[in-house]
Amino acid sequence: MVWNELHNYMESSVDALKKDETGYAFSFGHFVQIATDCVNHEDGILLKSNDEADSSVDEEQATKFSKLLHIILEAKFYEKLGKRNQAHVLNLLCSSWKIFCEHPTFSSRLCRFIPTIAEGSDAIVDPIIILAKNLLPFIPDELASNHIIPEVLKAAAKIGRNGNTLRTHHILHAVATSRLSLFDEDDDKDDFFTSNATNCYIPLKVKKDLVQSCLQNLDLTSAKSVEKNELARLGYVARLVPLLAHLECDESDEEDTSNLVGAICKCTMNVLKKLDKFQGQAGIENDFIVAKALIIESLASTASQFAESKQKSAIKKILKACRASANKFLFDFPTSLMV
Repeated sequence: MVWNELHNYMESSVDALKKDETGYAFSFGHFVQIATDCVNHEDGILLKSNDEADSSVDEEQATKFSKLLHIILEAKFYEKLGKRNQAHVLNLLCSSWKIFCEHPTFSSRLCRFIPTIAEGSDAIVDPIIILAKNLLPFIPDELASNHIIPEVLKAAAKIGRNGNTLRTHHILHAVATSRLSLFDEDDDKDDFFTSNATNCYIPLKVKKDLVQSCLQNLDLTSAKSVEKNELARLGYVARLVPLLAHLECDESDEEDTSNLVGAICKCTMNVLKKLDKFQGQAGIENDFIVAKALIIESLASTASQFAESKQKSAIKKILKACRASANKFLFDFPTSLMV
């Protein structure tokens, strides 16, 4: 009964907002918040079957939710909602997706709206980052890898093509670390989930765009000195590179992928060489150590996985140079925990 009333109220509000009737935007937000609270109550118990022997979610409610969210997330309607109501809808989407993640059509119906969500905005936090943090950690790996992450990465690539590479990097970081909160501090897991990246298939062009957005921020070619904020940026971006290198492509063009990985390794090695020239620069020693350690780790992680690819000759040379750089680094800073 409660769900039927909520659905009726929200559908009425949607119809009114579509007709540009005034006064419904505020009530619509309240109804969405109430629905979200009900979905979250005791891990979705209100959405589960009334049969005590059956703990699965109610199929009828799953279908109703997916249809309603389908209407709300249509681009022309969603953009009318404004920042506050878009944030409410995003919370409802994440909460209901967690509960209905096993429903056969819920994910397939709603994944296509991720680009619409990316075009939306939130007054405080990027909506795609909310999706990465509030949804990805709580759904099965297969569902995330097959449906959600590829769409998020496509949206991130488009954002980068439009010139906002910083936002692209933040999205990549949010995706890459999305499950970090699920582990204990001493859990031996790769925070950036490069192993899971091999299960995500994206178009080759999307991968190229994402790689390009990172590599252009690893360029120190014309730098005559380096500041702390630049070192922070280098370490931040370098940590994303292995994830991108491991992403699979829809196309079966192994040579293109191999060439892309070779370009990643060469660019990262060039940064490492250039960075050596700034060793000893006053005021940056600790930041220098952290940045260089992250770049060495990034290069080693990327190159070692592709040492037998078509670029193996070049990559093995890079690995050799990386090992020499790492050895020198160890002797230059023997007491550093980062090294």
